[in-house]
Amino acid sequence: MLYYVSVFILCLVFYILHKGAKSNSAKKAIEIITLIVLILLSGTRYRLGGWDYNIYENIFKAAPPLSEFSFSVTNQYDTEIGYILLNSIVKSFGFNFYGFTLIHSILFYTLLYKALKRFDIDFSYFIIIFLYKCCIFNTFVSMRQSLVLVIFLNAVYFLIKGNTKKYLLCIIPCIFLHISSVVLIPLIFIRKLNFSKKGLIICGLIFLAFLVLNLMGIFAFNPTDLIVSIFGNSAKIMSKTEAYLIGNSSALNILSSIETFGVWLLIIIFYNKVYKNASHERKMIINLYLLIIPMVSLLRSFEIITRFRDYFSIFFPFVIYYISTIFGRNNRFFYNSLIFLLCFVGFYRYIYTYDSGDYALKNYQSYLTKGVNIFGNE
Repeated sequence: MLYYVSVFILCLVFYILHKGAKSNSAKKAIEIITLIVLILLSGTRYRLGGWDYNIYENIFKAAPPLSEFSFSVTNQYDTEIGYILLNSIVKSFGFNFYGFTLIHSILFYTLLYKALKRFDIDFSYFIIIFLYKCCIFNTFVSMRQSLVLVIFLNAVYFLIKGNTKKYLLCIIPCIFLHISSVVLIPLIFIRKLNFSKKGLIICGLIFLAFLVLNLMGIFAFNPTDLIVSIFGNSAKIMSKTEAYLIGNSSALNILSSIETFGVWLLIIIFYNKVYKNASHERKMIINLYLLIIPMVSLLRSFEIITRFRDYFSIFFPFVIYYISTIFGRNNRFFYNSLIFLLCFVGFYRYIYTYDSGDYALKNYQSYLTKGVNIFGNE
């Protein structure tokens, strides 16, 4: 755990240095150093990523070299063809799976950085919240969907600007990386959504009631029927859906629901400053984050919903940052200190409790200390 704690503290130091930097070149240098630290954390991890690590390793080993690749290639995991193609491309350059994890990390953080520079967000502030909310799962465990996530974040820029065509040009190919990205297509219809304070309160209370019913074992809605009615003719989508909809044993952690409704409450309390008088960009980002509410209440008992929720969790650091900007200096210091402390606790808890035995994450090792070669046979 010491390695993870050191990375978190280092990112806090980078935040302080970034905040105090006088020139844009100094700020950019700090940002690049931060990215390098995170790329090494995720990209050189030694066999860490839970059970999924073995799956992705097997997918890589089974992927044909690019010269033998065809769009009819399949594998035992029914992996999307776009992800197999990415594996084949990397493999054709002589990399093994250790090399692939490093390239994946570089690609992820490069796309993330490119997206963040387009938005009204403090980079170093974002990273601290990101460490808690998205970092480990998306760069250690979920290697397909994480790439879709950062492509989506870049595409949101076009959605905010009203360029639906460019947004869809980014999103539709993502279906060949992770099928869950189909849920991102209907977002083109919420661009002009504008909540009144009363509307936010009513919607939140309705879903809070659904959460209470869910905790009591009363399920008001099952997404199975809806998914079947829309995608019933797609064997691939249905096979993946069935894997997540058998039983209700994988409900989202109640802490996730409490956190989401806590942010909803803050948005209501500071509605005028945070939402009503916000820029179109900020308002759109908040709307995208609020889409999590039904997922952590009405739909929290269905594991497939976690696949959808992950796309919108990336907006959590944005909303937390927006709220911080409405406070004066002293109150902002108190707010940020509390947020950073909670994020550290959440970051530590997630890693410490993630699985056990061979799949535990808490005993971090980098293959840089193992003399591992990223080329050729492992």
